[in-house]
Amino acid sequence: MKGKQQIVLVRRRRSSPLFSIEEIAARCGVGCSFIERLYRSGIIDPYPGSDRLFAPAVTLRVRKVCRLQDDLGINPEGAAIILDLVGRVQALEEHLSRLERNS
Repeated sequence: MKGKQQIVLVRRRRSSPLFSIEEIAARCGVGCSFIERLYRSGIIDPYPGSDRLFAPAVTLRVRKVCRLQDDLGINPEGAAIILDLVGRVQALEEHLSRLERNS
């Protein structure tokens, strides 16, 4: 193989794990207008220091909002309240569990 060169294609990892509205929409199987609505109403927040880029966890939140909407007929604003309350309950349960382990 002397004199022959190999070309190796390497997929570059994204330098930033942040996603645009279009990428979030594609990952969640919804339209960009739906993601825009969630963004404008404060249901999803951009990554700190970014105007319109989102952390990967936002895709999970959008999927949960969609599931609550599709399965239970809950509007996105109501779904956001449910998700926030569930998150608070989980945090309180974890805190209680830590207190019980330390006593």
